[in-house]
Amino acid sequence: MLASPGPNADLSHDLPTREAFQRLASRPTDDEQFEASKILSHTDRIGAWLSGDVPAPVTLELDVTLACNDRCPRCVHGFALGNRHLELRKIAEIVSEASQLGVRGLTLTGGGDPTSHPDFERVVNLVGGAELSAGMFTNGGLIDSKALAREMVAAFEWIRVSVDSGSEVSFRRVRGRRGYEDRLRSLHRLAIARQEVSTSCELGVSFLTWTDVAPDIIPLTGQIKELGFDYVQFKPMIQWSSDSHHLSTIAPQAGVFEAIEEALSLQDDSFRVLLSTKKYASDIENAPRTFSSFHCGWFVLPVALSIRSDRPALYLDCSAKYLNKWLVAEFDSLQEVVMSSARRRSIESTSSEVYCVAGEKHAAYNAHLERLLTLNSRRPLRVDEIAGEAPSSVKHANSL
Repeated sequence: MLASPGPNADLSHDLPTREAFQRLASRPTDDEQFEASKILSHTDRIGAWLSGDVPAPVTLELDVTLACNDRCPRCVHGFALGNRHLELRKIAEIVSEASQLGVRGLTLTGGGDPTSHPDFERVVNLVGGAELSAGMFTNGGLIDSKALAREMVAAFEWIRVSVDSGSEVSFRRVRGRRGYEDRLRSLHRLAIARQEVSTSCELGVSFLTWTDVAPDIIPLTGQIKELGFDYVQFKPMIQWSSDSHHLSTIAPQAGVFEAIEEALSLQDDSFRVLLSTKKYASDIENAPRTFSSFHCGWFVLPVALSIRSDRPALYLDCSAKYLNKWLVAEFDSLQEVVMSSARRRSIESTSSEVYCVAGEKHAAYNAHLERLLTLNSRRPLRVDEIAGEAPSSVKHANSL
């Protein structure tokens, strides 16, 4: 995730942009893997939580390294980057404990880029052997061999590559270095590997939008479709206060939604053009996200290096990694920290008045869970009533 390059954006003064956004927001979408209500699919875990028990977490978000091959000038974790990694032995222990705890999904994420871990191929093999639904975020720049690409598509159910540009000029501005064509070649390796391995691994590209990259949206969409990927997802470049972590603004979006409307003409049965309208609307419409505690902290485990040592640590949220204020605890045993009083205190003491990145998925999860908690306080909800709140169809439900 990158911080915003521009001043506060008030789209109400940009009528064409706002009208284009409203047209896009009113469209029916096939966006099941990004549906914020998918947390409600885990009826058993939510029922345990509503009953006052400590539920088994659903997803382990594991950040294995602080090294990165890119030099993005607006990287939200740029202050923490360096040549530090979780040891392979410790990664194996964490994944094993997660499985024993009943965790259902594993997401490799950043910090740095997972592929920058010095033992990344062994990490992939470890993930492939785990009894967890696994997915991965990467910038894709170090997928430099057909063999590695084949191992990745065999190990993961989904891989999402952040590109955020559609030309060498924009790539340098966003990534801080040359390499756009090399990045496309890495994506091509993944697409070819999927055909060779005959796997159902879903391949997607994410693109953080702001005014300066609006001209890249249409050509990038065409390139991603031609490569054989399943979708491109557009979402806003944002910034927030690192102290309070309340959403401050999204970057200026002039021309973005008009370009996405045109890019939609490239959509067909095998390729989707997705727009995270709720992320944009959180700023455009100042949508409230009100919750009394950080409820989704019971269901998602963001684990990364401690900012203070080379030990693994549990953080409140993936957006708050490497900030001492949101460090729950360093740990030697994942099971111990999951059951710890420190975790309970961190979750229960963090309301939306204290921490709320309004456009992010966990704020939406918290809003859904708060509503269920309110209903349950009036009358204990039956299992079928909880199940009735879940979406009828969702992709990658174990990747919260």
